[in-house]
Amino acid sequence: MHTSQYTTKAYSLHIKRIRTMTQNSANATDLSSLLFPKPLWFYIIRYFSTSNNPQQEAAFNAAWQYPQFRAYIRNVTILWGIVYVVEFLIRIVMVYTMPISQFLIISPIIFYGITILVIWITIRSGARLRKRAPTLRRRNRAGCSGPRPATSAYRARPPSSVQASCYRPCRCRHSPGP
Repeated sequence: MHTSQYTTKAYSLHIKRIRTMTQNSANATDLSSLLFPKPLWFYIIRYFSTSNNPQQEAAFNAAWQYPQFRAYIRNVTILWGIVYVVEFLIRIVMVYTMPISQFLIISPIIFYGITILVIWITIRSGARLRKRAPTLRRRNRAGCSGPRPATSAYRARPPSSVQASCYRPCRCRHSPGP
């Protein structure tokens, strides 16, 4: 091998390291953004779903008032952060157990495969939330927090004013209402 071939390999490995370090800092940012009022993925999803349309952006911002929407955003943030931490760990194992030529072929396939899968999960769960949105809005307007959790602590001491299947008295499909 000539010196130029070694230089090319070293350069491509250096580029891979920089990309991996950048990706891992983005993962840390994703997960640490859960400590803030609105996680990073709130802004990422808003950017892609509203296309800079002011009315759609206002509607997206207003959706933050619904606990189901907030849970969706937080779950997506956790999903992307954890998946890419795991993907990074897989790459570390691959680097130390495979020849470089195999690693350079297989690594992008795994990265793009995982990325496509996580994008699909994000879009599917967002579509499911949009499909359930009218029912959830109606329940939230009626003061319903949804079905009771199946925990023994809650079953042991439900408040007397609470209907059998909701946290609070309401007029929704979970309880007959007052």
